[in-house]
Amino acid sequence: MLINFLREPISGQVAHSNTSASFVKSPNLMELAKFFTNRSAPMAAKMVESTALWGSSKNRDHTAYRKTAYNIENATCLPIFEHIASEPELRKEYGNYMKIQSQGRGMNMKHLLDGYDWESLGDALVVDVSLESTAYLNAIYFVNQT
Repeated sequence: MLINFLREPISGQVAHSNTSASFVKSPNLMELAKFFTNRSAPMAAKMVESTALWGSSKNRDHTAYRKTAYNIENATCLPIFEHIASEPELRKEYGNYMKIQSQGRGMNMKHLLDGYDWESLGDALVVDVSLESTAYLNAIYFVNQT
């Protein structure tokens, strides 16, 4: 059923599969699925249209950012992060998405901290441009204070 998302243990009875049960056990997974379904997939569907409008990157001009799949899907001329910041519900959804992403092993803050020689910056100013969280900046600060 639905590509094994749910199962039918007995004819006429629907039950969770391991996959569907994970959405019940982890609300974050449901939020991630909603973001992909409501935001990412529709945007991806606009990539062909965007490519036709944008053409070769050699022909790109200062207005090219207005022709991205993101802009077409969201009917905006704003750059992506300006648009996200201007829409409270979208800002909340994107913030949740980024929070969930940062909880996985692939996006673990340890990669950022271990993968760059922060001490080599010396007495430098590091600016965190994330939308909702200063967790990375705080971690960088902590590493440089030890």
